[in-house]
Amino acid sequence: MPRVLCLAALLSLATGATAAPLVRDGKAVAFVVLPPAPDAAEKLAARELIDHVEKISGAKLETVPLEPDALDALLKGSAKSGMTPVVLG
Repeated sequence: MPRVLCLAALLSLATGATAAPLVRDGKAVAFVVLPPAPDAAEKLAARELIDHVEKISGAKLETVPLEPDALDALLKGSAKSGMTPVVLG
């Protein structure tokens, strides 16, 4: 059974995922979504992502607090606007 799980994990990595742009032409095209009261790990993850993207590209990602029940509407709206939400939490 463990071999089957390892094989499944490797195959899932090999299938390739669609990339989501965070920055385009030096401008942020993504934003970080956090719960209204993020815990320490969520805050750290957001800060690390924002800092690394800024160091690499010069663009700073914004953070948006969001109630979990509003996530579907946010995802639909961001698809229309072309912005990429990075949901943490």
